[in-house]
Amino acid sequence: MQAGICGLVTGTFDRLSDVTDTVTRDGRDLTRSMTIDRVFSLPGGEMGFIGTAASERMTTRTATTIVDGEITDREEAVKETVRTRFCGVPGAFVVTESAAGTFVFELVGAATDTTVRRARLDLSGLFGAIDDSSCWKAGFYDRPDHAEKGTLYGENLMTDDTVESMLTDASLNQLGVVFTDSTDEIRADVTESGFVRLTRPGGLAVDEFLAILLERVRPHLETPSDGSPERRD
Repeated sequence: MQAGICGLVTGTFDRLSDVTDTVTRDGRDLTRSMTIDRVFSLPGGEMGFIGTAASERMTTRTATTIVDGEITDREEAVKETVRTRFCGVPGAFVVTESAAGTFVFELVGAATDTTVRRARLDLSGLFGAIDDSSCWKAGFYDRPDHAEKGTLYGENLMTDDTVESMLTDASLNQLGVVFTDSTDEIRADVTESGFVRLTRPGGLAVDEFLAILLERVRPHLETPSDGSPERRD
């Protein structure tokens, strides 16, 4: 995994086990399952994990029939199974590969007696922790002028005085930055609603992905008071 949606853990746990359970929603029994595929150490000694989860859910589809030459459409409820990969650091955060997979946050929380909620990312705080010259994308909204919202692209973006003045009174909802370590440059594409994508030539192993998130992104993850971050990206 090199991208996903972050869930912030409230509480502590030091291990995660496989679990399968059944929940009843709207009178229907739905099965959920989570398996831990691998547990490993990060470069800094923290523990990481990666796994697979699946959950049944009810959805509505249109069924079309032909009877005596008459075409009829009707809505019917059907059960479908959603599958996701996920990874994380115990007691810190969990990352699921898509919005459809955020059900794994509830599964991890139930299995560890913690709460895992989709995180909001404080982009202003993240930007303040890096060098201005490393920014290559900035999405904004709530700007008090004719250009109320938009997305700007360009290398060394924030060294442009015009861009800096445009964003002074705006809120950020997307940010593209470069994280530099001792040997590599890693491009990060992040959103206010907790999505993070990291890219590097040759790719990133999951332990590297988690280590970067733990060091660079985790300090800026927040849990919205209602648990449902406003989507502006």
